[in-house]
Formats: sequence, C-alpha cells, structure tokens
Amino acid sequence: MQVLFSEFEPNVLVIEDVLKAAYGLKHYNALFWLIVTYTCAVLTAYRRQMRIVNIPPAQLKKTITGKGNAKKDQVLAAINKLTGLGLKKSKHNQADAIGLGITFYEIGE
Repeated sequence: MQVLFSEFEPNVLVIEDVLKAAYGLKHYNALFWLIVTYTCAVLTAYRRQMRIVNIPPAQLKKTITGKGNAKKDQVLAAINKLTGLGLKKSKHNQADAIGLGITFYEIGE
C-alpha cells in the first residue's frame, strides 16, 4: 500500500464500506483478507493525512444501475455500458473499483 500511495500520491481514498460489503460473506478466509486489506488502506491513508470516503455497496449499486440491490452482473454490465471497457464476467472487483470512482464523482464529495 505504501508503495502505491508513494508512486501515485493520491489525496483521497475512496473505499467500499467494508462492514456492509462483508455482510453475507460465508468464507471466513475471504472475510479476514477483506478486513486486512481495508485496514491497511485506511491506515496508510490516515498516516498520509488523506481524506477517506467510505461508500456503502447499496449507494454504489444505486448510482451505477439505478437500483440499490443490483446484482454483481448488473453492476458489471452497467459499468461496461458506461465506459465501453468490455470487462469480462469474472471482473467484478474491477467493475466495483470503477463504480466507486464514478459514485464519488457523482456524489460530489
């Protein structure tokens, strides 16, 4: 995390609200690594005095698809339509990352 933040020098961290994103995870290993990654990102941003913006999954989904309860495939399809990227069906994480950026821009934070 430190290397990425040093290289790109962002001034804001836009991140999916991990507590809401973790809801329903059935694999404890995945939950563990989600929390570790989130914590590393937030601590690194905090140490660099960056602004931290948590976006709930439902807000991302509503911004991107118009429905707060949209499925992963619907979010991915909407991102592909908005951006023309043509992300493959297995690229939900990339679609979510792009969606976070779009949502941050739309809410005007």
